[in-house]
Amino acid sequence: MLRDYSLLIGATGWMHPEWQTDYYPNDLPQDWQLGYYSNDFPVVMVTRKEWLNCEQAEDCSIENWLDDTESSLRFVIELDAEEADFSKWQVKLDVFNNRLLGIVMSFNELPTIKQLQQRCSVWQNHYSVCMDFNTLEPGDELINEMRHAGIGWCWHGEGQSVGLNYGDLLVARVETKNKTPRDLRTIVEAILASNSAKQRVLLFDGSPPSIEVMQNAGIILDLL
Repeated sequence: MLRDYSLLIGATGWMHPEWQTDYYPNDLPQDWQLGYYSNDFPVVMVTRKEWLNCEQAEDCSIENWLDDTESSLRFVIELDAEEADFSKWQVKLDVFNNRLLGIVMSFNELPTIKQLQQRCSVWQNHYSVCMDFNTLEPGDELINEMRHAGIGWCWHGEGQSVGLNYGDLLVARVETKNKTPRDLRTIVEAILASNSAKQRVLLFDGSPPSIEVMQNAGIILDLL
């Protein structure tokens, strides 16, 4: 089902073991899971786990992901900043064509200004890029540099959501655990209040992400 394209709601990854009994039909082959998911949600983040599983499977490819899913499904790619070699990834990412929304570049520690510039200068010329510092809070100097460069950074559902006001791709990554409908409404409203961009995305994390919470967020979005 398509959601309002002012905000796409989905999950970080789709290969969650718990979903094999709680979400996917019992007899659904693993290579059909993404297609099943795409019937319910309009966006998904491809994480390290999905890349690794695909590399180890003989019959898995990006082309299969695209062919087996609804044409409306959009992809966000998670890359570790330390492993984000542009020359290595460009060939893979270009296969997604217009179904790729952009890159979420994850940092394990806050970068220096120089490190940020080195990681982003090439990427920004080709893709929409959003930084993810996890629970780390960038300082004023780093924030000013990202503002100047037009780079946004992920919001995790708490604290200041200022990072959602910059860049072409606005991404919120939120744990589904213990999220009430009231919490979800607050989160959705905060994202919708951010500056208009090419695309806003709300991705749910968890072990696994709760399908019920994701569906509730979609209902709340429809009601707003």
